[in-house]
Amino acid sequence: MKQRWISILRITAAIAAGVWFPLRVVFFDALVPADFAVEGVVFTIAMVSLFRNTSDTSRSEMWLSVLESVPLFLLFYPALGSSAELLAIPKILLLRHLFRIRDLLDSMDSLHPVLARILPLSAIVPIVMHTVACGWIFLGSGTAGTDPEPWVEYVRALYWTVATLATVGYGDISATTPLQMLYASITMVGGVAFFGYVLSNVAAMLARMDAAKEQHSALLDRVETFMRFNRVPPEMRGQIRDYFRYVWESRRGYDDSFVLSSLPQKLRSDLHLYLNSGLIGKVPIFRDASPEMLHDVLAELKTLIVVPEEIIFHSGEPAESMYFIHRGSVGVYSAQGEQLAILDEGSFFGETALITANVRTATLRAHTYCDLYVLHRSALETVISRYPEFRTHIEKTAQDRLRMRVA
Repeated sequence: MKQRWISILRITAAIAAGVWFPLRVVFFDALVPADFAVEGVVFTIAMVSLFRNTSDTSRSEMWLSVLESVPLFLLFYPALGSSAELLAIPKILLLRHLFRIRDLLDSMDSLHPVLARILPLSAIVPIVMHTVACGWIFLGSGTAGTDPEPWVEYVRALYWTVATLATVGYGDISATTPLQMLYASITMVGGVAFFGYVLSNVAAMLARMDAAKEQHSALLDRVETFMRFNRVPPEMRGQIRDYFRYVWESRRGYDDSFVLSSLPQKLRSDLHLYLNSGLIGKVPIFRDASPEMLHDVLAELKTLIVVPEEIIFHSGEPAESMYFIHRGSVGVYSAQGEQLAILDEGSFFGETALITANVRTATLRAHTYCDLYVLHRSALETVISRYPEFRTHIEKTAQDRLRMRVA
């Protein structure tokens, strides 16, 4: 936390110095209150960051910080008068702290990683253009010349800077002296490298912001090619497209099992508990389970997507697993096809399969697209083997459930 605050202070000093001191170099007549304010801010931040972070500061960094903090501009103004503006140039060294923005944003857990890479450019690019524009004014502003209104001269210089950095200029404002020609040449070469790097990285980062969409679109392209090659009937094509559309809308194309399998066991269990504790807590046989056991049970859940009208299981089939409805609606039907109930999100069914070897007593059919979690009896047996005291509770619950069903 201390390191983060030091980075914030240094970035603040860099922005203040990067905006104010180039302007004072080119537009200086006399001291103004803002000079004292900015110098005071820079000095305070430099001293605080230096003495609060001495263990991580190299000797060269310490000397640079001292040079940046000394208010040369104010100390020597009485002796140098209007020539004192050149003493503001060392303050531009503070601009190096702008590159700490990337490290600062990377340390913020709640910020999207791509935004953490784009936001530094929004601070660095304007400061670079501002500094280059002030340098052009310092050299005489080319054919545009000086202007009695400083803000007009600055706007013209900023226009020249953007045109030169982004392209090679338009020729309406051009260099007239050898020094201006050299400055313009360096600016053009730097602009090609700088803006080329910026634009390519911004384009790549914006593409990565929607990487899931790009990946899903690529998958759809392969599916469409497969269906055309195999001459899949139009009706079936529509069903396949509907399925992939549902996968995108419900999970943004990601496979839960792939994401979870990438995590260590502890994090995977904690995430399972956060996502699904509300579902599994409703099941009577798990109501008195310890948090450790619930962690292990949740780690055994498997995801399953079923399409509308798909039979999840038939009446009379061997019962091997139970299901939790995360999203969607499921109909319960008798062996004769009569609808007995409708189960919605948050419901569960087939729990007796975990504790008995009976056959299914009803048929379950999906009414809509459904996201289900499946818990197999063999997986539960593996968990119970680690918690033998819980087996008695399960057997008693099974007997109570069976008596209720018979009644």
